[in-house]
Amino acid sequence: MEAEMKRSIVLIIMLFALIVCFTILAHAEESTGRFSVGIVGGGIFPKDNDIDNAGYIGGNLAYGVNEYFAVGAEIGYTSWNVEEDSVDFGDVSAIPLLADVYLRYPIELGESKIVPYGVGGVGVIFWDYEESSLLKNNGITVNMDPELGLKLGGGVDYFFTKNFAINAEASYIWSDADMSVTAFGSQAAATIDTDAWVVCGGLKYYFD
Repeated sequence: MEAEMKRSIVLIIMLFALIVCFTILAHAEESTGRFSVGIVGGGIFPKDNDIDNAGYIGGNLAYGVNEYFAVGAEIGYTSWNVEEDSVDFGDVSAIPLLADVYLRYPIELGESKIVPYGVGGVGVIFWDYEESSLLKNNGITVNMDPELGLKLGGGVDYFFTKNFAINAEASYIWSDADMSVTAFGSQAAATIDTDAWVVCGGLKYYFD
């Protein structure tokens, strides 16, 4: 594992540990058996400086197994343009589909509630490459295969009513993208390191 990847994991674990230490004496309303659905929006910031930062949108679903533990799933979408020296080569898009586990620690704040959490996920990232007209006109095609994705992060839900919560989350996603290029009867392949930070805010609804 690369040194930068190790530093990212340590920083996330330290952040979550600090949140737990801060809230260790707190207590909150039971959340066992509650489903939640949410929408998020934010940005994705690749480790590789040659890959552009991009916007990110997504949705999530979770179920509270007990007050401190939940399971869920999420889906998202991001896309960016591939350009070099003002030459457009096309657009890359990614759709992550992940299964998540959450460790929560709810805190009562008078009439409100705050729930810091850590989250880990695993699943598939579906990659797609849309060739520019320049590539298409020259008979060049690019294919990208689905790849394994791993996620580790932390966030917080702030309940402004019993059912609605404002959400903020930062996570790191590990994934590579295998790319094959076909041109003039020949084919070449490459693997791109697409590890990235994802920082989002959103809104969640918790069912009774």
